[in-house]
Amino acid sequence: MPDNYEVTMEDEDTEIKRRHWKETKMSVEEIRRLKLERHKKKQELKMAELRIKNNLKRHSTMSVDEWYHQKFGCNPHNAPQSSAPEPQQQLESEEEDDDEARAKAMRWDEV
Repeated sequence: MPDNYEVTMEDEDTEIKRRHWKETKMSVEEIRRLKLERHKKKQELKMAELRIKNNLKRHSTMSVDEWYHQKFGCNPHNAPQSSAPEPQQQLESEEEDDDEARAKAMRWDEV
């Protein structure tokens, strides 16, 4: 065997199958059935891992206060409630909020 020869997992797996087949004299149908079972188990594991990853993404660790701060720019406990702006100032601030919302929507469209 040459010095630079590398044994891969596939080579080892193939060799193990050969030895196993020789020892047990399994039929071709039995070998196919075992391969199919092994494939199904691998698929089930992959699907379980995907479900776990999706659940972790869906249920993030962000608290409600963090989400509120990210969404509205202030904490719900610190939001100004008692100081109501005058009607003219409120109208201008609503227009500014609309402009900001449009700008954000345009940025999201670009992404």
